[in-house]
Amino acid sequence: MNLKLKTFSFALWASASTGMYAQTYTDNKTTNDSEQTKKEERNVMLNAADANKPREIQIGLPSEDVTVYENGLPAVYSSSVHKLSAHWRSDASLKGTDLMTPSESAIKTGNIAYAVSAFSELGEKKFSGKFNYKANHFGMQNCDLNLSGGVGDNWLYTAGMYQNFDPGSFKLRFTDYADRTQIYHLGLTRLLNEGKGRISLLYKYSNSKNPGNFANAAPFIYAGDGSIKQLAGFDPGLDSYVQRQGSFKYLNTKTGKMETWNMTDVNDNRANEIALISQYQFDNGWLWKLNAKYMNAPRANYVDYGGSTISEVSAADGYQLSDGSAYSGLIEGRRTWLHFGKVSNALLTTEMSKQFNNHKLMIGLNEWYYNLNYYSSSFQWAGTVEAYPQTLSQMYVNPLDPTQTARRSETFGYNELSPEYTKGSENKLAVYFTDEWRVSPKFKVFYGGRLEYYRMSADQIATSRFSGFHLGNYNTYSRAEDGSIVAAEHNIVPANVTKNKLNYAATLQMTYNLTKQFGLTADATVATRFPRISEYAGTGPTEEQYKRVTIPLIR
Repeated sequence: MNLKLKTFSFALWASASTGMYAQTYTDNKTTNDSEQTKKEERNVMLNAADANKPREIQIGLPSEDVTVYENGLPAVYSSSVHKLSAHWRSDASLKGTDLMTPSESAIKTGNIAYAVSAFSELGEKKFSGKFNYKANHFGMQNCDLNLSGGVGDNWLYTAGMYQNFDPGSFKLRFTDYADRTQIYHLGLTRLLNEGKGRISLLYKYSNSKNPGNFANAAPFIYAGDGSIKQLAGFDPGLDSYVQRQGSFKYLNTKTGKMETWNMTDVNDNRANEIALISQYQFDNGWLWKLNAKYMNAPRANYVDYGGSTISEVSAADGYQLSDGSAYSGLIEGRRTWLHFGKVSNALLTTEMSKQFNNHKLMIGLNEWYYNLNYYSSSFQWAGTVEAYPQTLSQMYVNPLDPTQTARRSETFGYNELSPEYTKGSENKLAVYFTDEWRVSPKFKVFYGGRLEYYRMSADQIATSRFSGFHLGNYNTYSRAEDGSIVAAEHNIVPANVTKNKLNYAATLQMTYNLTKQFGLTADATVATRFPRISEYAGTGPTEEQYKRVTIPLIR
């Protein structure tokens, strides 16, 4: 029995959403893995804004939102709706991680960006265990366990569990945790032909609730020199700026009905994933890899908060507290977006590679399909500027029936601020190749190319948004100068947009080693992209905006 305590740490960072630490892994060769020789350690730092997902390295170029690839496939196809940290964590289920350069990423994925490349723990014939535990003085508990081993001569197993209980650095009155995430892994591997190959079947289930996404805000006074001053009675990072009550009224963009949002409900993310990971070493030197997976997330929800100007009001301005008394003091106009999504994807990547004398050739293919059913609703409200703000009511006209007189309400501006809707799919079919040419012991050339057929078909609403916007036939009203009601009909129905395009990428890199410790590298990479399906969730790009974007990178 080889059960070892891999990591124990007691962290004193402010919260799970403000800590930064580094994790360094080495992609070591397993007893049954002939994929590649041992790589250098590549440091993968976590994000200062979120201690549970990798840092996004901004290089000033437009790129996709996927930053993590697991076994050669996107950990989540698009994090615009289904967030990466809701389905993937750097946990004990991984054998290791590496960092893809923009050149490597451009050819293998079509995306110019630094990206994390992770590899699943498939197990070895000898029993092994990994256990990680983290805690902090705010009460966060994080447990991470993976067990693996062999059954007979040709079978391996792996099983893992990730549990995160993070209350954050301040108490949220409507829930116990700012991040409650659980992920479970199961895997079975069959070894082929005395170690020449393997086939693995992996299953993952994730369940994540992360209200901390919208709780990370605080009011303060900017001093003008880069520092801040605290508002009286509010300590940023230790006081909550989320309102006291646990529900809000909003207008559902799809149904056109007024509904109630409970703050514990609209942060739920659940997904099931099954993956096939395989490779085989042929006698003629060719190494074949085929990785495929299907992921379904019937709930991919999150909440956004925004703010506006903080101002001071008097009792005569008409704002009231929940008890009906007039309010005077500081207020801020607050904005909220509720995002509801269902996503699924079917992804396949296969590669063939071989060493030919001083050439290392690789040929690959991507077939990535993504389906999205998504909408969001928005509203505005005014709140006091203090810890656990109180929601203020004031007089508003109901946009669903503007012929009525104004009434008092705590929310207004329903769907005026960029509510989104899209339903459809996109598909990427690409072929690519790379060649690492060792010209001499000191001089190396790496080059490659990618050709991608991209198809996007989605239902979207190109109509401008307005107060009371929702799907379906709807009459909006305005008042003439004499005060009379003027009706103007808006027919709010989705329309299909379909695009069939070709993207390409190419790279050339040259490295010359002057000594064993010093050398020179120069590379040039170019890639193209068209708007993705998520960019049609709003009014969508205009014909002028819908052009191929060419992204060059020279270093």
